[in-house]
Amino acid sequence: LYHHLLKLVKVHRVLDSAETPEYVVSFVLYHEMLHSVCSSAVGKRGRRKIHTKEFREKEKLFHQYREAAEWIHKNRERFFI
Repeated sequence: LYHHLLKLVKVHRVLDSAETPEYVVSFVLYHEMLHSVCSSAVGKRGRRKIHTKEFREKEKLFHQYREAAEWIHKNRERFFI
């Protein structure tokens, strides 16, 4: 979670585990820090969109994007306790 006013990143406690690869923690931090450099937009339905096309393109520049995305997808149930 990125808090714009405080310039603060909060991470889920699941990431503080030996079972979570370091590249996943790095990716999550990278993802959250992108929020500080990529502006949000208003979508077609008038809703705020924070993961814009620009955001997604920059997110994919992370050196282990595919591996991190796959790990998060496979372990997503851990994040919704």
